[in-house]
Amino acid sequence: RRAIDSQVELARRRLDAGSYPDAAREAERALKLEPQNAGARQVLVQGHGEELRRPSPSDDTFERRLRSDLES
Repeated sequence: RRAIDSQVELARRRLDAGSYPDAAREAERALKLEPQNAGARQVLVQGHGEELRRPSPSDDTFERRLRSDLES
């Protein structure tokens, strides 16, 4: 149980630091040991949600092109 708690805590720290893929990876490790762990599930869901909200490089490229077209 202690190992799982440590894994979840590490996942939370990675999430707080903005390292969403690392947070998800750590949460998944904890879930392999304890599939019903609520803390690990929360980190995983929150991390995936944050990843979806982050703009992708293609979004940035699209915005720059749009601004360029509007300024022309």
